[in-house]
Amino acid sequence: FPKQYPQWRPPAQWSKTIGYSHPGSMSLFSTGSAVSDGVRMFVEKGDSDMLEKETAGISFLDTVIAPPIQQGEGRTETLVFVDGNNTKVSCLTAIVPSPDWFIGLDSVDLCPAGQWLDTLKLEVSPMDAGTDNGLTFTSPNW
Repeated sequence: FPKQYPQWRPPAQWSKTIGYSHPGSMSLFSTGSAVSDGVRMFVEKGDSDMLEKETAGISFLDTVIAPPIQQGEGRTETLVFVDGNNTKVSCLTAIVPSPDWFIGLDSVDLCPAGQWLDTLKLEVSPMDAGTDNGLTFTSPNW
């Protein structure tokens, strides 16, 4: 766990959630692979502009945007549209403050084997984008 928690940073919180409903060919991130520059900017700085530009030419049905949770714990929700051709959802939320940590869903299928799920409950674990290395919150990018 990084040391030297920054005194000037905001209290623990969750960024807005951003993502997409899409066919199987799209992915915001993939566990074990390098993240895009847009994902890097979002998880390090909370800036989604580059991520939105990266996905501008990609075919997806709907954008997922949910408001941030500005305290350490809470709840946020949004609506997302899916259809028979766009059954998967990918999204991510940055952990604040952190060097480059986030939680996310990578291509979760809401219609496996052609049957829509009535409910879905998932536990997600924090992930490290791998873009900030070091033992402190303010370590330089390596």
